[in-house]
Amino acid sequence: MAYAQWIILAIYNGLADGSITIKNVNLKLGKFFGESSMDYEMSADRINRKTIVTNETRYVRACGRAHSPSGTEGSLELYQADVKICKIYWSCPWGSKSNEFRIEDHDPTTSQYWVNCGPYSRESGAIGVVTLAIKPAWRYST
Repeated sequence: MAYAQWIILAIYNGLADGSITIKNVNLKLGKFFGESSMDYEMSADRINRKTIVTNETRYVRACGRAHSPSGTEGSLELYQADVKICKIYWSCPWGSKSNEFRIEDHDPTTSQYWVNCGPYSRESGAIGVVTLAIKPAWRYST
Protein backbone atom coordinates (compact mmCIF):
# COMPACT_ATOMS: atom_id res chain seq x y z
CA MET A 1 0.00 0.00 0.00
CA ALA A 2 2.26 2.86 1.20
CA TYR A 3 5.41 1.41 -0.41
CA ALA A 4 4.15 3.20 -3.53
CA GLN A 5 5.08 6.48 -1.78
CA TRP A 6 8.85 6.82 -1.68
CA ILE A 7 11.76 9.18 -2.26
CA ILE A 8 15.46 8.63 -2.80
CA LEU A 9 17.71 11.65 -2.29
CA ALA A 10 20.98 11.36 -4.21
CA ILE A 11 23.18 14.05 -2.64
CA TYR A 12 26.37 14.90 -4.55
CA ASN A 13 29.23 16.85 -2.94
CA GLY A 14 30.82 18.99 -5.64
CA LEU A 15 32.74 21.17 -3.20
CA ALA A 16 36.47 21.31 -3.90
CA ASP A 17 37.35 21.18 -0.23
CA GLY A 18 35.32 19.86 2.66
CA SER A 19 32.75 17.26 3.55
CA ILE A 20 29.00 17.75 3.75
CA THR A 21 27.26 16.40 6.84
CA ILE A 22 23.59 15.44 7.15
CA LYS A 23 22.08 16.78 10.39
CA ASN A 24 18.74 17.36 12.12
CA VAL A 25 16.95 14.49 10.40
CA ASN A 26 13.20 14.61 11.07
CA LEU A 27 10.82 11.95 9.83
CA LYS A 28 7.14 12.69 10.54
CA LEU A 29 5.70 9.82 8.50
CA GLY A 30 7.11 6.61 7.07
CA LYS A 31 10.56 5.15 7.54
CA PHE A 32 14.08 5.28 6.19
CA PHE A 33 15.18 2.18 4.35
CA GLY A 34 18.43 0.63 3.22
CA GLU A 35 19.95 0.00 -0.15
CA SER A 36 18.67 -3.51 -0.60
CA SER A 37 14.98 -3.32 0.29
CA MET A 38 12.14 -1.18 1.62
CA ASP A 39 11.72 -3.92 4.22
CA TYR A 40 15.14 -3.06 5.70
CA GLU A 41 14.31 -0.17 8.06
CA MET A 42 17.04 2.24 9.14
CA SER A 43 16.89 4.55 12.15
CA ALA A 44 17.14 8.32 11.80
CA ASP A 45 20.34 8.10 13.87
CA ARG A 46 21.98 6.14 11.03
CA ILE A 47 21.10 8.95 8.62
CA ASN A 48 22.09 11.76 11.00
CA ARG A 49 25.75 12.71 10.78
CA LYS A 50 26.36 10.83 7.53
CA THR A 51 29.20 12.57 5.75
CA ILE A 52 29.62 13.06 2.03
CA VAL A 53 33.20 13.65 0.91
CA THR A 54 34.20 15.63 -2.20
CA ASN A 55 33.03 14.04 -5.47
CA GLU A 56 30.93 11.45 -3.64
CA THR A 57 27.18 10.81 -3.80
CA ARG A 58 25.28 9.51 -0.77
CA TYR A 59 21.71 8.27 -0.77
CA VAL A 60 18.91 8.83 1.72
CA ARG A 61 15.84 6.64 1.15
CA ALA A 62 12.40 7.01 2.74
CA CYS A 63 9.03 5.39 2.10
CA GLY A 64 5.66 4.76 3.69
CA ARG A 65 5.11 1.76 5.90
CA ALA A 66 3.69 -1.48 4.53
CA HIS A 67 -0.07 -1.88 5.10
CA SER A 68 -0.34 1.71 6.36
CA PRO A 69 -2.10 4.52 4.47
CA SER A 70 0.45 7.16 5.45
CA GLY A 71 3.22 7.75 2.89
CA THR A 72 6.37 9.60 3.93
CA GLU A 73 7.13 13.12 5.13
CA GLY A 74 10.35 14.48 6.54
CA SER A 75 13.29 16.82 6.37
CA LEU A 76 17.04 16.99 6.84
CA GLU A 77 19.69 19.68 6.82
CA LEU A 78 23.02 19.78 5.01
CA TYR A 79 26.10 21.40 6.58
CA GLN A 80 29.71 22.06 5.69
CA ALA A 81 31.43 22.16 9.08
CA ASP A 82 29.22 24.54 11.11
CA VAL A 83 27.79 26.36 8.08
CA LYS A 84 24.26 25.38 7.10
CA ILE A 85 23.91 24.85 3.36
CA CYS A 86 20.15 24.21 3.23
CA LYS A 87 17.19 22.25 4.55
CA ILE A 88 15.46 19.62 2.39
CA TYR A 89 11.74 18.94 2.94
CA TRP A 90 9.56 16.29 1.31
CA SER A 91 5.97 15.13 1.60
CA CYS A 92 4.74 12.14 -0.34
CA PRO A 93 1.37 11.39 1.27
CA TRP A 94 -0.74 8.34 0.58
CA GLY A 95 -4.07 9.21 -1.02
CA SER A 96 -3.04 12.71 -2.11
CA LYS A 97 -2.98 13.92 -5.70
CA SER A 98 0.29 15.80 -5.27
CA ASN A 99 3.73 15.58 -3.67
CA GLU A 100 5.87 18.35 -2.19
CA PHE A 101 9.63 18.80 -2.35
CA ARG A 102 11.40 21.97 -1.25
CA ILE A 103 14.85 23.38 -0.66
CA GLU A 104 14.51 25.70 2.34
CA ASP A 105 16.81 28.04 4.30
CA HIS A 106 18.87 28.74 1.17
CA ASP A 107 19.09 32.06 -0.67
CA PRO A 108 20.89 31.51 -3.99
CA THR A 109 21.63 35.24 -4.30
CA THR A 110 23.71 35.36 -1.10
CA SER A 111 24.73 31.78 -0.30
CA GLN A 112 28.27 30.56 -0.80
CA TYR A 113 26.73 27.31 -2.07
CA TRP A 114 24.94 26.46 -5.29
CA VAL A 115 22.23 23.82 -4.74
CA ASN A 116 20.97 22.22 -7.94
CA CYS A 117 17.87 20.05 -7.73
CA GLY A 118 17.05 17.56 -10.46
CA PRO A 119 13.51 16.68 -11.58
CA TYR A 120 11.01 14.84 -9.40
CA SER A 121 7.35 13.82 -9.57
CA ARG A 122 4.81 16.28 -8.23
CA GLU A 123 2.02 13.83 -9.09
CA SER A 124 0.61 11.27 -6.66
CA GLY A 125 2.70 8.17 -5.97
CA ALA A 126 6.45 8.24 -5.57
CA ILE A 127 8.46 11.46 -5.65
CA GLY A 128 11.19 9.29 -7.16
CA VAL A 129 14.94 9.79 -7.24
CA VAL A 130 15.88 13.43 -6.61
CA THR A 131 19.45 14.39 -7.43
CA LEU A 132 20.90 17.27 -5.42
CA ALA A 133 24.28 18.68 -6.40
CA ILE A 134 26.05 20.97 -3.92
CA LYS A 135 28.79 23.11 -5.44
CA PRO A 136 30.54 26.40 -4.64
CA ALA A 137 28.53 29.42 -5.75
CA TRP A 138 30.02 31.33 -8.63
CA ARG A 139 29.92 35.08 -8.26
CA TYR A 140 30.37 37.55 -11.08
CA SER A 141 32.04 40.75 -10.00
CA THR A 142 32.30 43.93 -12.06
